[in-house]
Amino acid sequence: MSSAFTPDVAKADVVTTRWPQGGGHCGTLIRHMDWSKSALGIPQSWPQTLKFATDIILGSPAPYAILWGPRGVLIYNDAYSEIAGAKHPACMGVSVFDAWPEVNDFNHDVVNTVLAGQTLSLVDQQFLLHRNGAAEPVFLTLDYSPIPDSDGKPAGVLALVYETTRRVVLEEAFIAEQAATKALNRRLAAERDGLKEMFQQAPGFMCMLRGPQHIFEMTNASYERLIGHRAVIGKPLAAALPELADQHFARLLDTVYKSGEAYVGRKIKAMLQVTRDAPLEERFVDFVYQPVKDADGEVTGIFVEGVDVTEHIRAVTAEQENEEQFRSLAEAVPMQVWAADAEGSLYWFNARVYADTGAEPGALNGANWGQVLHPDDLPTATETWARALKDGERYETEFRIWNNERQSFRWHLVRAQPVCAGDRVLRWIGTNTDIQDQKLAARELSALNATLEERVAERTAELDRLWRLSGDLIVVVGFDDEIKSTNPAWKSLLDWDADQLIGQHFMDFVHPDDVELTLLEAKKNTSGIVRTTPFENRYRHRDGSYRWISWTSVPDGRVVHGVGRDVTAEREAEDALRQSEAALRQSQKMEAVGQLTGGIAHDFNNLLQGIVGSIELSRKLISLGRVAETEKFINSAMNSAQRAAALTHRLLAFSRRQPLDPKPLQINQLVLSMEDMLRRTVGVLIEIELDLSTDAWITKCDANQVESAILNLVINSRDAMPHGGRISIRTSNGNGPGDQSLKGEFLCIAVVDNGCGMPADVLARAFDPFFTTKPTGQGTGLGLSMIYGFAQQSNGFAKITSEVGNGAMVELFLPRYLGALESDETQESASSDHHVVAGTTILVIEDDSVVRDLAVRVLSDLGYNVIEAADGPSGLKILESDKRIHLVLTDIGLPGLNGRQVVDAARIKRHDLMVLFMTGYAENAALADGFLERGMQMITKPFSMEKLTGRIRDMFDEREREITRDRLLRSITW
Repeated sequence: MSSAFTPDVAKADVVTTRWPQGGGHCGTLIRHMDWSKSALGIPQSWPQTLKFATDIILGSPAPYAILWGPRGVLIYNDAYSEIAGAKHPACMGVSVFDAWPEVNDFNHDVVNTVLAGQTLSLVDQQFLLHRNGAAEPVFLTLDYSPIPDSDGKPAGVLALVYETTRRVVLEEAFIAEQAATKALNRRLAAERDGLKEMFQQAPGFMCMLRGPQHIFEMTNASYERLIGHRAVIGKPLAAALPELADQHFARLLDTVYKSGEAYVGRKIKAMLQVTRDAPLEERFVDFVYQPVKDADGEVTGIFVEGVDVTEHIRAVTAEQENEEQFRSLAEAVPMQVWAADAEGSLYWFNARVYADTGAEPGALNGANWGQVLHPDDLPTATETWARALKDGERYETEFRIWNNERQSFRWHLVRAQPVCAGDRVLRWIGTNTDIQDQKLAARELSALNATLEERVAERTAELDRLWRLSGDLIVVVGFDDEIKSTNPAWKSLLDWDADQLIGQHFMDFVHPDDVELTLLEAKKNTSGIVRTTPFENRYRHRDGSYRWISWTSVPDGRVVHGVGRDVTAEREAEDALRQSEAALRQSQKMEAVGQLTGGIAHDFNNLLQGIVGSIELSRKLISLGRVAETEKFINSAMNSAQRAAALTHRLLAFSRRQPLDPKPLQINQLVLSMEDMLRRTVGVLIEIELDLSTDAWITKCDANQVESAILNLVINSRDAMPHGGRISIRTSNGNGPGDQSLKGEFLCIAVVDNGCGMPADVLARAFDPFFTTKPTGQGTGLGLSMIYGFAQQSNGFAKITSEVGNGAMVELFLPRYLGALESDETQESASSDHHVVAGTTILVIEDDSVVRDLAVRVLSDLGYNVIEAADGPSGLKILESDKRIHLVLTDIGLPGLNGRQVVDAARIKRHDLMVLFMTGYAENAALADGFLERGMQMITKPFSMEKLTGRIRDMFDEREREITRDRLLRSITW
């Protein structure tokens, strides 16, 4: 490498400078180099920190170098030049990447790391450098630190470079010599450890005993397991294993120690404590007592080595016992039994073999068993037996065995099963079962089958004629829904040729409305149902019309055989009949509505007469100044109005649209509270009996409706007993009838009487709307309908049981409620106090002007600020304004927007707005269960003004309690 900065004092244009002072050869080199062509420029323009660092390294005896800037321009001292070798002086002022290209990656990492403000230290780092013209391994110890510029930011790298190649080479040679010595020592130690490991891991037990007292010097793991891991090292035998001292083992050791002769024991019984702190256990051991002698031939100890053979002896004993049990069992069974060893040599036969064959005991052992076989069967039997022995699998074949009593060969089914221990065959157990009679029967069956085949052929021909001539559709369909075959009837009934059907999916011809039903029926066949009951669907005619087909299908392998009968005419006749029946039912309904109209009109006219007459008299008395006399007539008007409201509720219950207020209810308490009223209602001729279950479940329903239902049922029972009798009111727990809609647990309320009962035709129509057996004007036929409708709305059901002369029982089933009863705090307050906070504003939204005016007047008289609106949109406009509104009183059925829609829109902005809904009719049959949210309540028309104001007061009181609770919680949290 050559450098543009190599000094040449012979040239006249050499740039000289007085800086740096001194610095040896490298200082002179720096002073005389032409730096104007370098990346650093002339020294006069160098940063002061670079000059300062250059002065430091030039005055240091240690090998220093500076790598300036991101290119790492090199400036170094004399000590570094010796490390640079032949690269000096050409690398002075050159980028470190150009000077040392063989280690570019390393230098890039150094420059980037240090200029980022970090330091690096490397000890004995090996490099392959080309500093003297050829690659040579070099070891360097390096220390890199940043050189800051005038702003304190890293601008260069200060490198301290020590060459440690000689020291490292010497150390490696020394280490290699030390390693060789250690390797030798390790090998010797390994041999010693190997011997110890062999001693410890030996499968047999070993120990070393020293001296005449037989002191334990060493034991291996097997020996420790044998003696229950007791601490014996350093102890004499008598103290370490006292149970052995009382047996003959101590005397044997004494004899071996004195005589110097070894002792070998086989299957010697020893009582040992194999498990710590356990009783002695019987073990069997094979062992050797080997005396150990010194150089003079004197015995110094005894080496003990042996094997615990307890399990082997137990296994042999158990096998012998099993063999005896097997032979006893084999002698008891009424068939030929034999046994062979693992190689297949037969060694035992039971007495039945010798009795049947006439052979002498032992005469059939080994290969002699073949002498009782039929000569024609022997080769096959031998070959099959050899194959079973080779594979270790079950042996099964048939051959003829001589029967001495009948003096003939008889067929036998011969089986043998290997008895194994793991993968090893221990022996074979075989049986010979006489099947001569079955063989003869099989021959007779074969002849019979031939006859049957002839008959099947005839039957097949008959079925083929049926296939061709049948007027019903016959089809074969695969489990993949593909049509495999069709009979000619498809052409005559649906105008489809066989080639137009075969290969098509049968669902392509089914009416879209019948696809789901057809798939369900098809699934029955593919899931293994042998025969499906007839089902009907519509198949497409070639002209696009559809025909009703009644199908029966049977699976056979992977196909289904189906037979379909055209029932289109029958279906059309049924449709006509249904239409006639529907017309009849409509006529009956109209007749019933006529009955209802008469009854309801009569009742309502009576009620309206009471209301109109009372109001008319009151007006007249007021005009005459006789106000005090009006109270009687006002009360009469209110009484008639309340009876009209009750009749309206019955109509709504019948229609299943009355608004309910379901709450957790204990029926027993409700029945007990009604007892006096019920007794007064039925009179003295009828006895009322209460049979209430002590563990009756809680239900959730409208208490008023339950009271009304019980009262209605009691009155019906009273009317069925004009001459007196007994009514029993019972409660019990039970389950629903189990259909899909009425599963679960129900509380049952039953009203039972011993009255006249109902005939079957009356019982069948008892729940029908408008149906009544009472004279015109004495009943509307809504009582039982109301009960039925209420039960349906409450997710329950009702049931009547009755016979003429044996009374009737009506059961009302209401769903069990798993929650708790509400506390008295949740009930409506009966207090008449009504305190109004000044500034409280109520918005009244009601389209009926009379109702709206009444509500506005009453609330204004109480001191509320009242705003009124006549429809939903105008009410919503007020709620979307900035007016302060504390509560909304709104009807649900409003023109434009209903009450719930108005409230939902308003609550987007007014999240805590309180709402009291008014309703006389509701589409949702359970408004109070899911319809009402937090801060909402509902009141049912008609209602008294006192009830309205009481409900509003309670809502404000509840809101105040919520605010108080929230404040308390916040204070506790704080």
